[in-house]
Amino acid sequence: MADSHAYIQVDNSLTVGSYLRQGWQVYKTNSCLWKAGLIFAVYELLLTSINIAISPTADFIFNIIMAVTFMPILMLGVMYMALQAVRGQGRGLADIGFAFKRAGKNWLISFLFYTATFIGYFFLIIPGMYLCVTYVFSLFIINDKDVSVLKAFEEAGKIVDGFRWQILALVLLQFIPVLFGIPFTYGVSMAGTVNFQWAAAGLLPSLFAYVVLMPILLTALAAAYENILSVYERGMRTEELTQTA
Repeated sequence: MADSHAYIQVDNSLTVGSYLRQGWQVYKTNSCLWKAGLIFAVYELLLTSINIAISPTADFIFNIIMAVTFMPILMLGVMYMALQAVRGQGRGLADIGFAFKRAGKNWLISFLFYTATFIGYFFLIIPGMYLCVTYVFSLFIINDKDVSVLKAFEEAGKIVDGFRWQILALVLLQFIPVLFGIPFTYGVSMAGTVNFQWAAAGLLPSLFAYVVLMPILLTALAAAYENILSVYERGMRTEELTQTA
């Protein structure tokens, strides 16, 4: 087994740029990451096929059903896979299945996290960003540690102090793939009728977003979680030693 910190240098001064470089390095050496992105790309094409072959309404209904059932668990599985790849302990796409073994907890924490942040965004954006930054690492903790959903939220809130600006930057960067996918989405879903010119123009950028950008950015977030968690645990050990001295 590879060294557990093959890609991570535990350092409380690491920058967002260093996490992005780590995300890129891990991405280059773990083909499972782009393959996971391809899964999401295929899912998007499936939605497109439903839109064209059946109706936009059927596309919308299917998307809603998947968004509240299968997709949240898949996303947390990909995040766990990225974390294991960062640690040099990855088993490839098989790591995604770990989230499905804890499907109930993964679904619940995803539902609570995204519902809370959505409500927060609705109230002038800032509360949503605060909740997102404070609790985003709970989406890693729920599979990284054998804890309850509430404990995952609690631990996430503890470890982010002193790193909120870094986490905020990484969270905002997660929206970049969405921007790349706008032309394709507009062409097949939002133009009233299928606009093949928009869809064709947006196909390659959308594919690039799913297969390259999304995995790299998620892996950068996983690298930040691993490092910040290590800094927090090191601080706790130091505090315990000081108290017992």
